[in-house]
Amino acid sequence: MTQTLETFVVAARQCATPLVAVATPDQAKTIERIRKTFEGAAAKSPIPVIQWDSLNGLTGLNACGTDVLKKSLGDDDTIWAGLTSNPAAALGVIATLPGEMREGGRPDGKLAQRGAMIFMLNAQRYFEDREGVSPGQVIQGIWNLRDPFKSNRRTLVLLGPAFVFPPELAQDVIEFDEPYPNEGELRAVVTKGVAEAGLAELDDAQVEQAIDAVTGLAAFTAEQVIAMSLTKAGLDVDALWQRKVSVVEQTKGLSVDRGDESFDDVCEVDNFLSFARRLVGSAKAPTLYVRLDEMEKSFGGLGVNGGPADNTGMTQDLVGVILRTMEDYNWTGFIMVGHAGTGKSLVTKSLANAASKIMKRRVLSTALDLGALMTSAAGETGQAMRVAVKVIRSLARGGRVCVVGTCNDMNVLPPALKRRFKLGTWMFDLPGRAGKDKMWAKNAKKYGVKEKQFPDDADWTGSDIRNVCETAELLGAPLSEVIGYTTFVAKSDPEAIARLQRIADGKFVSASSPGVYRAPGSKVVAAAAVAPGRASRGEEN
Repeated sequence: MTQTLETFVVAARQCATPLVAVATPDQAKTIERIRKTFEGAAAKSPIPVIQWDSLNGLTGLNACGTDVLKKSLGDDDTIWAGLTSNPAAALGVIATLPGEMREGGRPDGKLAQRGAMIFMLNAQRYFEDREGVSPGQVIQGIWNLRDPFKSNRRTLVLLGPAFVFPPELAQDVIEFDEPYPNEGELRAVVTKGVAEAGLAELDDAQVEQAIDAVTGLAAFTAEQVIAMSLTKAGLDVDALWQRKVSVVEQTKGLSVDRGDESFDDVCEVDNFLSFARRLVGSAKAPTLYVRLDEMEKSFGGLGVNGGPADNTGMTQDLVGVILRTMEDYNWTGFIMVGHAGTGKSLVTKSLANAASKIMKRRVLSTALDLGALMTSAAGETGQAMRVAVKVIRSLARGGRVCVVGTCNDMNVLPPALKRRFKLGTWMFDLPGRAGKDKMWAKNAKKYGVKEKQFPDDADWTGSDIRNVCETAELLGAPLSEVIGYTTFVAKSDPEAIARLQRIADGKFVSASSPGVYRAPGSKVVAAAAVAPGRASRGEEN
């Protein structure tokens, strides 16, 4: 049985757990749910419920909470904010709040008042050095509450979008990760919003479309975007999607692909396209694709194969989060290795669009930029990573996420990370003659190139051909002149191309033809087709 927020907090109180953290996308909604649990009709004795935030300081959320604050801070509540807006000062006051009280002061007396429950908003912001905040005092203040709070059943509830606790608190705070609203909860939000607007009830198909469009949003946010997307004609699902994408992209490190790329735009990767069509059309097809572009740049600080190590631990933490998440939630994925401009990103973006057509429901392709998560504070970086992962989890209906990594140097990736990409490692090589002819025809038509004789394109990539045609249109110049203004990937670093081909030879799956990849000039006859997940592990032998 899955534990809910309510059962978690009730169990914590029953066990006299003093320090609790709830990672939540909607702190106000979390407080509301917990208060209903402890202040409902079944409550047999009062409980002081108090909130702290950096602007208002300590405030009572119920009459009992206000009464105990008056005893600590005085009757004039207009000065409470000035006395307790500083978190360290507030923790000093919190330490004095009453615990469980029984009639006559006897241990066996009837329970007269339960121990105080204090909610500390955005607590994650006070574990790192920040201007005006002494994390050492905040950490010490929280730690000081542990034993006194346990002795008489008081509870400090730390709230925030994600937590990375300092070592002083890591073993003392019990954390619960409250998920985003599930399908049933979102269905209720959609139907309620439509009803309150006085509109006709949506049919089942419309409700499903609306749920797709708000999946991944906190309940309050979903209510707001639905209200903003209601018109006299009904619910504008396209507007709902636009607002949802805008909200998702407010998450640090996340962006949503908006292009119309399709498999028709890709040339000479027939083996991969055959695999991709089966993937997006399967009964358990992913409902969200996540791109990790140029993975070697994000994970270059791991110290793998003698490379430089990140002594801050931030890179190691990011990798750890990815490893645990892909394992715990059974995310699948594959890695695309190849030279720049060979179509890796284009193929990745086209996956979601192809899936949307086949599944007849919109499937998103998102990019997770690990570099954008990096800050000078390790804890802040870790929090941002955990928030991004939580949003990703919430966006995928059914939890079916496919992580697509692109990479130009597999040597910097640890074996444990490679193994998480169960659908194999694919090699995207320079296109051959047939592929280039298709690319010339497609791009010449797209950019209005009238020339019939194309320049020498030895070692050109697909993006080189596209860039030359696009520049020719922009400048109104012939191709023969445009190539003088162009730097070609393979020609600028032929040693890197050859090295990657040698590394991939016989180890990765070929994107262009069935079976393992064979480098140009390889003396080994191409092997028979193999399962994608098996050929990829050759680099670890």
